[in-house]
Amino acid sequence: MTGPELTQEQAEGISPESVLGAWAAADFANRQARWRVSPGQSVQRVLNAAIRDARTTDSAERIVIALDPGHYEGPVIVPDLHVGGRAVPVSILGVGARHTTLAAATHIRMTGSEYRTRYGASFANSPPEVRALFDALAASNTIGNTHCAVLTACSAGFEASGFAIENRYNCDRTTGAPLEPGAIRNAAGQWSDETHQAFALTLHGAQSRLRNIALKSFQDTLYLAGGAEGAHLTGCIIEGDVDFIFGPATAVFERCEIRSRGSRSANSWATAPSTPLDRPYGFVFINCDFTHDDSPNARAGRFRLGRQWFCGVRATPYGAPTVPGYTCRLGDTSAYDPPHGTISPETLLAVGKCLILHSRVGAHIDPQHPWDDWKGGQYAPDGIFRPVRWNARYRPVQYDLSDVTRYLAGWPDLPTLNLTGQAPGPFLAIYETAFARNDTVLAAQLPVQDQHSRNHHA
Repeated sequence: MTGPELTQEQAEGISPESVLGAWAAADFANRQARWRVSPGQSVQRVLNAAIRDARTTDSAERIVIALDPGHYEGPVIVPDLHVGGRAVPVSILGVGARHTTLAAATHIRMTGSEYRTRYGASFANSPPEVRALFDALAASNTIGNTHCAVLTACSAGFEASGFAIENRYNCDRTTGAPLEPGAIRNAAGQWSDETHQAFALTLHGAQSRLRNIALKSFQDTLYLAGGAEGAHLTGCIIEGDVDFIFGPATAVFERCEIRSRGSRSANSWATAPSTPLDRPYGFVFINCDFTHDDSPNARAGRFRLGRQWFCGVRATPYGAPTVPGYTCRLGDTSAYDPPHGTISPETLLAVGKCLILHSRVGAHIDPQHPWDDWKGGQYAPDGIFRPVRWNARYRPVQYDLSDVTRYLAGWPDLPTLNLTGQAPGPFLAIYETAFARNDTVLAAQLPVQDQHSRNHHA
């Protein structure tokens, strides 16, 4: 089975505007750039100059930066900028993803001192909004996931078009490497266990719009961390392997290519939404192509469309525990001191929502089991995924609210959640989406294009 399907009535009510709001229909093709960056220059330094100019002139006009064709070194941090109490949105515009690239090799285990050494020059003399974020990263033991991306956009109304963003940290898993906490580094300084997130783009602000952007990494390529009116992506290419489109924000993807990479792992999940239960929509894909890299792992057909990110979980109320005396109760925080744990309402009710409409799914996705449990197994030292009967962070796939109440029927704290009145769902569903049975149905690998000119209605 491919999972639940939307009814025609449900599907007809879904559009970028109905999901995100009227702002999703606006065009930004004719933005006039006042600021320009050429190869050899720092995008961050030009952005810093534009921010200082806005302060000097007391202007809240949109900052528009044009990138000439070429390669640019990141990272870049776009702050949540306000002038005179007014928000200042930012646009970064290139001429095409095949001609313009912003790249870096950041990852969540990079130490703060390494981050400062590598990137301090680009952030020297930055405005306070930028400098505060950089200093916080540089002072950390490890930089974590909040602002570790090649491009981090914190401003509401952020826009980007016509360039590629690539995280070059290729965290290969090496044979015989131990699982954490005994993880080791390989000769390239890369971690060899399963925790190796390396973001290309993080969107913190609401109402972000991306057109013809190519995002490339492995794990956690695109982090959608913004609010309810999160992001609208059109004609973009996003590729990775583990949970590479993830987060709590609402986002619409139109005419995008979602490319699963199988070069380093036998398992891949394209999405990992952590949408709050009370939010109507999470990730909505309309007229998209789910493709792969033609690797042997992808051709095996075991990849998944996604799994629901059990964000912040330490102890789970789901499943049949294998730990003697195990308990998990509702609490203010999510914590686990074996055998007793707590789970916060925020963690428990981050159910994760994803709808796929009028799209095409390649043969790399298992059509019988396109959605997966969270932490239903672990990676062995040889890099192969081993299913397990139970895990302290486990949650089964949930298609709607009835699954939540059914799986938690015997949990004593279920009545405390007061789920009466919550929208029943669906959380995960498809509509008029074709699953390929072999690679002649859907091309296995499509080239990066500046404009998605192929016929998406074929």
